Amino acid sequence: MKNLKFLAGLMIMSMMVCFTSCSSDSDSGSSVDSIVGSWKQINDYGTEITITFNSNKTGRVQYEYPEDGGGSYEIFEYYYDTEEKELTVTGDTQLRGKYDVVITATKLILEDYYDDIQFEFKRI
Repeated sequence: MKNLKFLAGLMIMSMMVCFTSCSSDSDSGSSVDSIVGSWKQINDYGTEITITFNSNKTGRVQYEYPEDGGGSYEIFEYYYDTEEKELTVTGDTQLRGKYDVVITATKLILEDYYDDIQFEFKRI
């Protein structure tokens, strides 16, 4: 009987440790929630747009145009509020502005804060 109580207590303790460690994993800022990295989209005109967010709050937008095979890029600075899920982009870039952000394991959705327009990118 003592062995049964001991085993039951041991099992309950190990379950508590397991649930506690699982809980802390989901609460910490995982890479899925991070805006840092590169994201790509092809717009309605066939232009390939790649946005890269660096960990030092700088970034780059690369445009590759289908009609002539050329391209261009813009450099920007940004602030991302992880609690409010809001992105503010500054600098001389077409991306400049404020966005509501949705991030999944494979997607970045930027919704223009003022115009209610969405831009969807895939993680690369």
